[in-house]
Amino acid sequence: MCALALASYYWNLSQPATITGCTMSVDYQTKGGKYKSNKYILSNIQESTDRRELKVHIMRGGGGIACTITIRRNTLQVGASVVMTHSQQHIAGLREEFRLMRKSIVNGQHYNSRKYRRFEGEAHADGRAMTLRCEIKKDDGSFTTVPYSLKITGIF
Repeated sequence: MCALALASYYWNLSQPATITGCTMSVDYQTKGGKYKSNKYILSNIQESTDRRELKVHIMRGGGGIACTITIRRNTLQVGASVVMTHSQQHIAGLREEFRLMRKSIVNGQHYNSRKYRRFEGEAHADGRAMTLRCEIKKDDGSFTTVPYSLKITGIF
């Protein structure tokens, strides 16, 4: 999710910028109804010379498995098809695909995931905040939609 929010912000800036890292918060409600907030550090952000690919190293605050994610879009135009691949296998899967619009994410789909299915969302204000709605697998195998609030809290 963090890589998706970064790609939306970064590729929708009015002027290209050099961003080497950022911090991000992800807030959501668990299956048990508790509110949870995770903090992430996104670092070593590298963009390809053709501006179609980003690589980012992501680490959850407080520990967890670090992962490098490659984000690739097929065009520089609004409505680009984007594919994100993970360097490590997660319960969330290895690949996500979506269409990147100016202020939204549409037609999102997780592949090889035991937890997530489809997703969509909207960017807010200056693009540093986003609401993402994800279909999450419940214990009985059915899916429910859970809103996630993502916010870039610092840029370096």
